[in-house]
Amino acid sequence: MWSEIIPLIIVLVFVASVLLLEVVMITRARVDWEHDNIVRLFGLTFIIGVALALAVAKISGDLIAAVMGLLGTVAGYFLGQSSPIPGPSAPVPSAPVPSAPVPSAPGG
Repeated sequence: MWSEIIPLIIVLVFVASVLLLEVVMITRARVDWEHDNIVRLFGLTFIIGVALALAVAKISGDLIAAVMGLLGTVAGYFLGQSSPIPGPSAPVPSAPVPSAPVPSAPGG
């Protein structure tokens, strides 16, 4: 019984310590973090932690596949979000202008 619980406890303690380090890192940062980035950081760390805990725990393959699909969807949502970058937009490149044919040298 303990051989199944100990690895799970180790993973959960590791994930909790990573989340605690992230809190310390954000609170001691000299630059203000945007709310979107904080949610992304904590969300992805939590999702990875839950996935590790499920991989370590002895759970049936069907249940793990369903939960991993859901966690993958949420992780894709977090990574797919993008905040607009302020400032001027880059110019759109125009189509190349065809050049005039070069006349050939006489006698050649």
